Amino acid sequence: MDRRKFLKGSLAAAGVLTLQPDAVLAAAQREHVAAAQAADKIDCYCHFSSMKVIDYLEETGGAKPHVFRSLFSNTPALIDMDERLRLMDHCGISRSVLVPLPWIETSPAVYADPQKCSRAARTMNEELARLTAQRSDRFSAVALLPTTNSDIMLGELDYAVKQLRFAGGMVAFGPTLKRPDHSDYEQLWAAATRLDVPIWMHPSRPPVYPDYIDEQVSKYQVWQTLSWLMDSSTAMVRIVFA
Repeated sequence: MDRRKFLKGSLAAAGVLTLQPDAVLAAAQREHVAAAQAADKIDCYCHFSSMKVIDYLEETGGAKPHVFRSLFSNTPALIDMDERLRLMDHCGISRSVLVPLPWIETSPAVYADPQKCSRAARTMNEELARLTAQRSDRFSAVALLPTTNSDIMLGELDYAVKQLRFAGGMVAFGPTLKRPDHSDYEQLWAAATRLDVPIWMHPSRPPVYPDYIDEQVSKYQVWQTLSWLMDSSTAMVRIVFA
């Protein structure tokens, strides 16, 4: 059964829709989009990426396919600007702040090499800059930061904010990654303060990190649906109390 057709047919039969259902819904959608744009409705944490980054991580990291390839291949709105604009219009969003995926730590071989890590971040950031420049009225971008080396990390944030005009940077935190009160991040918080930009935080707990010590993997998607919430909260607590 097509759920939407069934519901529209039921509404029409009940006399709720006195015009053609598609016409009514289209008119309502146009009104909704116009109202949202007039209110300047912003999605401030909106993921976007490029297959160029996936290609680079696979070529230099050795792991094929990358864990995000299937997601991107089957979700056009994550990698195609036209699809994203259509989705934004459908949801009544006037501007999206594009936050990059994947974080470099998803490719351990790339993350372990400061130069490869830096190249991956620059590839992502320049691709996001190119895409957002096409519709600067609808998009802003956040920089992917290479966190392996603090000097490279700070240099990329400076480049992204001053040269690419990005809104800020993004780093990932979780039990298998560098903790947020690490001395490297003290320098990042200070740099973000000087530049007057926010830092987006992304939880990162892989499914191979189990929920119980007698198991090898996390079950029932708990590693993401529940544990990511805990990882974000834990990161904030560590920053505050440190």
